Amino acid sequence: MTRLWRRAGSGPLTGIDRVERAYLREFLARPEPVFGIVTKGMRHWILSRAGLEPFAHSLELGSVAALCPKLVGPGILTLGLAAAVGRTAGPAVTYYNVGHIGASAGKLRAIAQSRARRVVCMVHDTIPLDFPQFSGPGAGSRFRSQLEAMSRHATLLVCNSDATGRALSRHIPASRLPPTVVAHLGVELAEARPSELPPGLPPAPPYFVAVGTIEPRKNLGLLLDVWDRIAEAGPETSLVIAGRPGWASPDLFSRIRAARNRAAPVIHVPDLSDGALRALLGGARALLMPSLAEGYGLPVAEAAATGTTVVAADLPVYREIVGDYPIYLDSGDRYAWHQTITRLVELGGAEIQAKRISVPDWDGHFKTVLSHER
Repeated sequence: MTRLWRRAGSGPLTGIDRVERAYLREFLARPEPVFGIVTKGMRHWILSRAGLEPFAHSLELGSVAALCPKLVGPGILTLGLAAAVGRTAGPAVTYYNVGHIGASAGKLRAIAQSRARRVVCMVHDTIPLDFPQFSGPGAGSRFRSQLEAMSRHATLLVCNSDATGRALSRHIPASRLPPTVVAHLGVELAEARPSELPPGLPPAPPYFVAVGTIEPRKNLGLLLDVWDRIAEAGPETSLVIAGRPGWASPDLFSRIRAARNRAAPVIHVPDLSDGALRALLGGARALLMPSLAEGYGLPVAEAAATGTTVVAADLPVYREIVGDYPIYLDSGDRYAWHQTITRLVELGGAEIQAKRISVPDWDGHFKTVLSHER
């Protein structure tokens, strides 16, 4: 529960946060006893259903800061975690870590020593090892330590895609790789809520949207280059970048601010609610995703499920999840991106045939994962 607890009250949930929320919902809906562990440094707090239910309810209301229970007392040191889990949940417990946070050698070893029946860890991607240039300082070494701990103590690894599974096998030798299952993440579609958009949005059509944390691997610099060219020669169109700031993004923000008030504006908006983002995408000419690396790509799957045109970098995980739905382009070919965006503007929204495809849901995910408990 650590990631969700840290994120409480700091804006809409994204990415891995949503996965932890889905697991919390699933386990609270089941009849078995459920407990959550919140980790801060070397200390841990174990919450019963009585603590988890109001926290989950506050997540649904979007008012976590006001309603989430407080962590009181000194907590349990890692050295005492095995005994505490054994006393609280008993030896038949299955432990799930689906947020990477807390998947340390000390914690996983303590859980295993509590006589837990199973230790299940999810791997979302191996980007810190495959693309260290796209990760913050020290991220690669921390993630390598996590994978080492998982290989020693996990009884099952859950990968969100075949692409992640193949990448994982490059970093953990087959002789030390725990049993692994692929379970695609569920796609949840929020109801469009235009009233939740901030003033000035949506911009006048035609406009395009890019979604995701603003950081180097999202390759937003390519889109800014394209919009520089559009500002000089047309066509008239806007780009809305929806996402909170990430690491190593000051230069990007300087460029975004400089492009706010020109003929072809670039507009940054952080922390849109799910309903506001759905409304924004509903009127967009296309979702633009030039990412250089992704573990899954929920925005692409959500757009495909609602019939929004997608222009995306040709990444294996996109082809796995949404097939040939997007218009695929080379992530470094600025000319192709400019030409494609210009063509989409000139076609006109009514002339772009909307299509929808079936995407994974959480029911299918949990059927796959929980079938391995038997």
